[in-house]
Amino acid sequence: MTHRRLHRAGALALAVGLAVAAALPGAAADRDRYVPSTPEPGIEIPESTIRLGLKPYADNSFYVIAMKKGWFDDVGIKLSPAEGISLTEDNTNAMIINNNVDISAQFPPMSLPTYRTSDAIKQIMFTDVILSGSILAHPSLGFKTFRDFIAEGMPFADAMHATIEQTRGQTLYAPSPVVERVLEDAVAKLADSSFDLDIMEDAQILVAARADQIKLAHPGGAPIVYSLLQNGWVQLVSTEDLIEHAPHTPDSPLLPTIQIVGNVANADFVNNNQTTVLRFMSAVWRTADEIARDGSLLDLQAPYLNSVAGTSLTGDDLRATFENFHPLTTFEDNAKYYVGNSLLNYKPIYDALIHEYEKNRILPEGVEADDFIWGGALWQDMMGYREKADALFAKLEGAELPQDKQDLLEKARQFYAWHDYLDAYRLVSAVSQG
Repeated sequence: MTHRRLHRAGALALAVGLAVAAALPGAAADRDRYVPSTPEPGIEIPESTIRLGLKPYADNSFYVIAMKKGWFDDVGIKLSPAEGISLTEDNTNAMIINNNVDISAQFPPMSLPTYRTSDAIKQIMFTDVILSGSILAHPSLGFKTFRDFIAEGMPFADAMHATIEQTRGQTLYAPSPVVERVLEDAVAKLADSSFDLDIMEDAQILVAARADQIKLAHPGGAPIVYSLLQNGWVQLVSTEDLIEHAPHTPDSPLLPTIQIVGNVANADFVNNNQTTVLRFMSAVWRTADEIARDGSLLDLQAPYLNSVAGTSLTGDDLRATFENFHPLTTFEDNAKYYVGNSLLNYKPIYDALIHEYEKNRILPEGVEADDFIWGGALWQDMMGYREKADALFAKLEGAELPQDKQDLLEKARQFYAWHDYLDAYRLVSAVSQG
């Protein structure tokens, strides 16, 4: 383990070596923007293959549900291997850069440091906002929480300072990824205080906490946070606290703490397989809808997650995790990430994050948010297909059609309901042209 005092901006540099090591030398060809394609001709759903990476977190592995329910198959996608590829924080970026994985679940800022040597990795969609980022304390410490101090009438800055000053003399244990330093850095800055930090990965944090070997922790994964809270640990301060109470200013250290999870992909794969990527995204949105409707689907995910994360979570535990820490984002709700002035709009968040990375020499100067974030363009692409499909459905409303055309129209509506607006448009176009 690496032990050091964590304070202010210097915190980000702690794990940069691990993050950058995943990027291989030699900058790739320029891949700055997503290039839309055109729909395939005909009415058959083309078959395609994706090598999908999964990681040991609840919101990085819910894709298992879509695999088991056949929802990728429904849009012509075959996964290779069928169960996905289990990845870790240490190998995800290298696997994508080296074309061993096409798409992976990921917290996208984890891939940004690779831009020191390669621009091969692009964010392609957001799936959820992490509200689980938490500094947790063992109940035996008897610490008050930030919310306790706020309830007593303390101003925000005083409440933050009082909360973190309690931890002096205690070591904070947190996993290695550089992005974990962002919350710690923001909390330390907002509290005008600091932490004693030791690096410990999530699985070891859980084991050590259960053995009462550690008293202060900042786990990276929501299942670990949930497990510790179930064991009586106290949430001293969380991302949700900061979003709710911290001043919202353009230069606020809050912005980099807003953690939006999703998927990243190899840029060449995306721009050579645009329609495949759109179909993949539709299956993910469908999965989010289905989980919201039927939480028992998470019973399908729990065994996989437990096998890779060292947890012993049930489907009910996962339901509580998603509901409390990172509800999945629907297709319609993607607007908050890409349109308007929402606090969750990617642009100010990534502008602030990139600035912080540049300041700490994690990134070279000149990287822009839109070089990395392609999800907005992909979502707008799919929005365009939905609007075109809507227009054709309206045109066909009440039309008398031969049975084969009526069947095709119903199939188009089914794809529409699955958020595969691309194929809904393809099929309803064929009906309208007949």
